[in-house]
Amino acid sequence: MRPDRRRALQRLVGGCMAVASSNALTAESALAGDILLGQSAPLTGPLAKTTTQFNQGALAWLKQVNDRGGIKGRAFRMQTLDDSGWAEQGEVNAKLLVAEHGAHALFGFMGASACLSCARIAEQEGVLFVAPVTGSSALREASLPSTFLMRPSHDDEVRQVVKHGATIGYKRIDLLFDYNAQGFSIRNSFEEACQHANILRHRSVSMARLDDDVRQAVARLSPSKSEAIILACSHAVSGAFIEAFRAAGFGGAFYALSTVDANRLVETITSQAVGVHFVQAVPYPWSKSRRVTADFLTFSQRHAIQPDFASLEGYLAARWLTHVVERTTKPAELKLAFQGAPPLELGGFRLALEPGLRSASRFVELATINRELRFIR
Repeated sequence: MRPDRRRALQRLVGGCMAVASSNALTAESALAGDILLGQSAPLTGPLAKTTTQFNQGALAWLKQVNDRGGIKGRAFRMQTLDDSGWAEQGEVNAKLLVAEHGAHALFGFMGASACLSCARIAEQEGVLFVAPVTGSSALREASLPSTFLMRPSHDDEVRQVVKHGATIGYKRIDLLFDYNAQGFSIRNSFEEACQHANILRHRSVSMARLDDDVRQAVARLSPSKSEAIILACSHAVSGAFIEAFRAAGFGGAFYALSTVDANRLVETITSQAVGVHFVQAVPYPWSKSRRVTADFLTFSQRHAIQPDFASLEGYLAARWLTHVVERTTKPAELKLAFQGAPPLELGGFRLALEPGLRSASRFVELATINRELRFIR
């Protein structure tokens, strides 16, 4: 670890951790038999807005359950520790949430903390790791019996994008991906999906995660031949590539996987983001065409929530959690409750852990940025 990061990490660990919830975990709530949830997520830094949005939906649902008497008399309490987007701090937070705060489950881990190492800490500590906000294939491939995922994998996302492109007639689809284990997993799924969709002309190019010099990638993915580009990088790399590729004459489509933070990308390249398609793991939240989103819009108005994709995901994750806990309020039995929980049917959105699948949902939908820099379907 770099010395400056080490010093900053030591200051964070030694100081007072930021807490985001009026329902902080306390010794009194533990004695009262409450169900204690712990979360590590960015409360500061570039991804703080997404954390705030997710938590608005989740905490509002948990509050509604508590206001109605909880589940079998037990209320939910949730505490969030700030990791500022650092994986190292997320690991520290995961241990603190269990050892110091008595969390029964680690819930809604976000950003760098939604990772394999934090899931393994949950296994070691004997608590659940529920609904991390990530499509990481590593969490789906490792042996993690206490990890319960809600959203689809990045592999599911890229397969759906290739299928969509083939359906509308693209003959050449290319991929820009991060030079890391997750990126190469996405690349493998991309190549399999292209073969299955009979897209014979495709190319994959990797980028160093923190490298925004995209000239070499632009040269390798010729704008004159590409019809669609799938972006599986950070928002900074993706934004730089979009600007450079457009400037080189590309007039085709961009598809951004959930590895790209949509809010940050739009803030970074503004009007150049118009027309970019973003993969979403939950339905379009501003429409009443599905019962799940119609219910969410009514819920958002009642609880003064700004509806968006992240707040809807938090709301759905919390509903899934409370749906499972209805089967048992004993922390020691929560794993069995998840494994045997019946499907949660919400009207146009279904959550079910089925044999052979590690995620409760494989829902994938595309949303596009319009000229007002807002999402449309």
